[in-house]
Amino acid sequence: MTVEEFECTLCCRLFYNPVTTPCGHVFCRACLNRSLDHRPGCPICRSSLTQFLAARKENVTVAIEMLLKTFFPKDYEDRKLQHEEDMAMLASNTSEEIPVFVCTLAFPLIPCPLHIFEPRYRLMVRQCMESGARQFGMCMYDDEHDFSEFGTMLEVREVRYLPDGRSFVDTVGGRRFKVLSRGMRDGYSVARVEWIQDVPVSEE
Repeated sequence: MTVEEFECTLCCRLFYNPVTTPCGHVFCRACLNRSLDHRPGCPICRSSLTQFLAARKENVTVAIEMLLKTFFPKDYEDRKLQHEEDMAMLASNTSEEIPVFVCTLAFPLIPCPLHIFEPRYRLMVRQCMESGARQFGMCMYDDEHDFSEFGTMLEVREVRYLPDGRSFVDTVGGRRFKVLSRGMRDGYSVARVEWIQDVPVSEE
């Protein structure tokens, strides 16, 4: 038994939160979800996973996880640490780099319901929820710079998943920001921002 036998074919790393599909193939849960964002089929044999996706049966395959912990404890701990670092980076507010949903105009304290169907935004919302951040930026589209210079943070109140992987996301506007620089992460836009402090209206 070698560690290579327990590598995910999608990320080429050791399984983390291994999930077994109905056709018998095993993937990291996060890797499988990213694949299903684009096509509801097994990445290896192309068998339909429509019912698997609709049921959202993403339970970890305990037997495989126990084998990893028993026979490859150091590799498993390294992989776990790597995953935790990735999640911490996504949830961190210290860098002021935020994921950006390029769509519409949002305002502080105003509800903003969203229908998520594009693979990049399905991934973005899932990462926001899994990391515990539960928020992302909303900016309008801009012909010259991809998205506008100013935007509003949206705080996720609820996510309702549909059988085909789409979702309805209930959000409400939070603080506003100014974009300092733009970038990409995992196919969606990110931005380094500075927060805008509203000046209260003085009473005469």
